[in-house]
Amino acid sequence: MINRHLILPAKNHQPEVGHTYPMSDVVDLLARAAGGVGPGWGAETEDLNCTLLRWKAGHQIAPHVNQEVDVIMVVLEGSGVVSVDGVERQISRGWVAVIPKGAERSVTCSTEMVYLNIHKRRPKLQVGIRRGDR
Repeated sequence: MINRHLILPAKNHQPEVGHTYPMSDVVDLLARAAGGVGPGWGAETEDLNCTLLRWKAGHQIAPHVNQEVDVIMVVLEGSGVVSVDGVERQISRGWVAVIPKGAERSVTCSTEMVYLNIHKRRPKLQVGIRRGDR
């Protein structure tokens, strides 16, 4: 029997680097996002960022380009269409989409949809003087 684990904390716990959490904790994440829309949970480590999103049927994420990071989208519930550089794919529970940085992407939810977006953590914005402003 395969022992499957995710590196995701249950409920309100902060992630512990190097600690694995049972796959059953995904159910807790789904319950945490129940009834809401938009980001329902998030975690970050020094290197990664993970956000749980829930959208209602018919919701659309407008086409946009992310130049900074590749994104892995893991569908946990529902179905929809993801478009990457004009190529549309039907996605549903259990599907994973790997979206490269620099690609135009959009999402349309056919049903209520819950998914994780996972990507390399972006650097925090810093206040400073721009080179041309001196």
